Amino acid sequence: MVERESLDAPSRPTERVTYRNVARDNARVAAQIGRVDGNISIHQGVGASADLDDGLEDLRRALAVAAERGLIDKGTLADAQDELAKAGAVLPAGDDDDRGRVVRSLRKVKGLVGDVADLGARIAAIVAAVEGSGA
Repeated sequence: MVERESLDAPSRPTERVTYRNVARDNARVAAQIGRVDGNISIHQGVGASADLDDGLEDLRRALAVAAERGLIDKGTLADAQDELAKAGAVLPAGDDDDRGRVVRSLRKVKGLVGDVADLGARIAAIVAAVEGSGA
């Protein structure tokens, strides 16, 4: 999707272009940048167990934004939110069974929305944190 907007300038109009990248087949895209005017922030990964709740909350917000933008439908949003509630209920994951429940819920969410590059990358980062941190 490319959106163009001309800003009123007497000498030369400026063009604003927005790019939307969709990763497929388990691809991970950290950043694919065509042109940069200003600051860039890339947030990936979550740290210790305390950050997992924040990571899930951040993912919930990102899902809502994706639904608002039409990248996922409302039914998919509801299903993903249900799985995130299941994952959040188990945290902090005290043993391998709890970690397994969290990871399975997150993988279900990734199956639902993983073709939206940003969401798939966020989910992968949380899964990696759960598997690697003993959360």
